Amino acid sequence: MRILLNITPSELKETSGDMSYLRDLLALRVGDLQYETLNDTPTPLRTVRKVFWHLGRWWVPQPLRRSLFIASQRNFVSPSMMAGKMADVFHTHLLLPWNVATLRRRYPIAFSSAGISPPWYYRYIGRGLYEDVVAYYNLVGKMVDVIIVWTNSCARRLMEECPRIQAVVRVVPPFYRTGSSDQPSFPKTNPITRFLFVGKEPIRKGLAETVEAFLHVARVKRDVELIVVSRDVPSHHGG
Repeated sequence: MRILLNITPSELKETSGDMSYLRDLLALRVGDLQYETLNDTPTPLRTVRKVFWHLGRWWVPQPLRRSLFIASQRNFVSPSMMAGKMADVFHTHLLLPWNVATLRRRYPIAFSSAGISPPWYYRYIGRGLYEDVVAYYNLVGKMVDVIIVWTNSCARRLMEECPRIQAVVRVVPPFYRTGSSDQPSFPKTNPITRFLFVGKEPIRKGLAETVEAFLHVARVKRDVELIVVSRDVPSHHGG
């Protein structure tokens, strides 16, 4: 299966934070699954969203703030960027193309993100408010076929806040592909392999999914240990 990602090679070099997830997808080798980038054809419609992002502060009056926030989450995929590309699925991360309806006539559309965070988070980053994010996901849910969310916690919040979305919601935790540069540069004093989870909000940041993955590892490799650095986690968190 060929999956076309909504990113160009030049954009990929500049990615950071959540968008670096696309770099890991490109390195994924599982069966006949193959990810591919768009052609590197510059267009101002790919970057204009950054202007909307800087303008859409939380204190801007509604509905202008909401329009600016949603516009900051959109980009454009030109025909030249698609030239020669053969794919089975179009995968976009965080961003919804302006011409998604045209793309959808050609491919099924998969949209991925970390999901919807608690209201305080959006005021903290200073752009958009919780209700603006919910409005954006309601739009996404009408325009794509599948929404991939990283954790069960954020997927639940998405479905609670956007009960009428038409897209199928699936939970697929992200991964990190290690390489030679990730090998320890110092000798180990014992054979135990330790995994470290650090997160102020453990459930939202995927502790439940981390524990589940660790248990799979522990079944086949006994000398492993998971260390969690976080605030107290309730015994029953619905996760």
